[in-house]
Amino acid sequence: MRHVTLRQLRTFTTALRAGSFSAAAEALHITPPAVTVQMRQLETIAGMPLIERTSDGLKPTDAGREIAGAALRIEATLAECDDALASLRGLDSGRVAVGVVSTAKYFAPQVLGAFARAHPGVEIRLEVGNRAAILGALEANTLDLALTGWPPRKLAVQKAPIGSHPHIIVARPDHVHANERHVGAAALAQETFLVREPGSGTRLLMERLFADARVKPRIGMEMGSNETIKQAVIAGLGIAFISAHTVAVELADGRLVALDVAGLPVMRTWYIVNLAKKRLLPSAAALRQFMIDEGHAFLPPFPALAAAPAHARPARTKRKSRARAETGRRRLKMSARYPKIEILDFEAGARAARGVAVVIDVFRAFSVACYAFANGAERIIPVADIEDARRLKIENPGFISLGERHARKLEGFDFGNSPTHIEHVDFRGRTLVHTTHAGTQGLVNATHCEVVITGSLVNAAAICRYIAHLAPREVSLVRMGQDARERCAEDDLCAEMLAMRLRGEHFDTDTIRARLRAAPSAQKFFDPEATWAPERDFELCTDADRFDFVLRLRPAAVGPAQLQALAT
Repeated sequence: MRHVTLRQLRTFTTALRAGSFSAAAEALHITPPAVTVQMRQLETIAGMPLIERTSDGLKPTDAGREIAGAALRIEATLAECDDALASLRGLDSGRVAVGVVSTAKYFAPQVLGAFARAHPGVEIRLEVGNRAAILGALEANTLDLALTGWPPRKLAVQKAPIGSHPHIIVARPDHVHANERHVGAAALAQETFLVREPGSGTRLLMERLFADARVKPRIGMEMGSNETIKQAVIAGLGIAFISAHTVAVELADGRLVALDVAGLPVMRTWYIVNLAKKRLLPSAAALRQFMIDEGHAFLPPFPALAAAPAHARPARTKRKSRARAETGRRRLKMSARYPKIEILDFEAGARAARGVAVVIDVFRAFSVACYAFANGAERIIPVADIEDARRLKIENPGFISLGERHARKLEGFDFGNSPTHIEHVDFRGRTLVHTTHAGTQGLVNATHCEVVITGSLVNAAAICRYIAHLAPREVSLVRMGQDARERCAEDDLCAEMLAMRLRGEHFDTDTIRARLRAAPSAQKFFDPEATWAPERDFELCTDADRFDFVLRLRPAAVGPAQLQALAT
């Protein structure tokens, strides 16, 4: 195939799309004999027939399908090259192909519109379809980015969460269960459900919900769009399991009601996804980062999300924050449906973690991180390897490096891993690079989770509030322990505290220091010769519920993932 030309390939693919040589000639503005010549030359190069004539038009042979696929890949590569050349002139130009599942069409255009206003030179092509169609287009490399609630498992992709995605069951306001509380799934077994077509993410989620409840719903009609389902429910043809984001307007104006069904809302997560092997050009990378940073602000309102954390910088606190003061007055309440809690250990536990992962390192990595953010840090880049941390510092002289091994400060680093040593340091607007023996190792290994946040005593109440907002099915509490090899009392206690609060149980924070003071892992703080672990570190790391923000690991458009503070 070394002698094949682009003209031959384009003539071939156009003929397949048009269905005949004459139609292809018209589309290409050439004569039908010219099309015939190009096709004969291509078949001669291939050494076998490429097209079959049928009553339905032109169809590719097996060899033709191979060449058609190659032609599409070549066109995609040329388009990518064209965009790359355009991107050398900055974000004043470029093209981005975005696919969104149909459920996301209620907010995705607003996100894309905001980006387009900020970058008017970037051309955006939007494709809307069900999950199977959008992921198929992503796999075929005809899309740069895909917005979906169900990232593919069998396709190597990069995914980044945008925000929570609640699913509910809606009915007419006069439905028999409209005013009932805690309706069981079994009570809906005789209801007529209006559902999306097979391949829809909403359909898959509904099937899983009722399978877990061991209830077989009665399917009335399959419909290809959420709009049709909404109108059918309003007309009284049945009820529907549907994304709350698609019915925000109808719920607000009273045309629909959300039934109070046990186990609902089911919370999923919106993700922006791209092929792992695909190099995103600047325009696509910028849009991806815009969706990660700003997409949550465009999600339609829903009552269950009223407590959503604001993406704002946490205020610096010198004494106990409002979070601590409120903890004693109101207990966190989560229904039994909220999470299944699994407690895991060390790097292997981080790799096995699923759902929402809380990677715990009380002494001292994630206590230090909280104090750094309270002192104004813009972001923290957690790094597993020391040399990677050094490289980031060399490449970015303005970064501040924090690091330890075996609790000692690393040579050449700006700071070690002591909250006392940074307690009064002004980090406003700065990026920190952080590497430790345990905590940061857990973060970089928690690769199979929907959400990854840090765990410490100083922001434990905020962690529980944030998880309550996400309402996940599963929470993994990963205790990193001493040097990520041995269990330690402080991480065990933190996991115990989080688990109890997530189950709605009371935990007495007044006992924390008494329980940990004699712990082997705490003895370094009381050793006068251990200048790298001052006694005040113990007080600072055990100041429970001091901060009202969580630290969430988020992917970056370029480079390693970063910790960002989210106020709760």
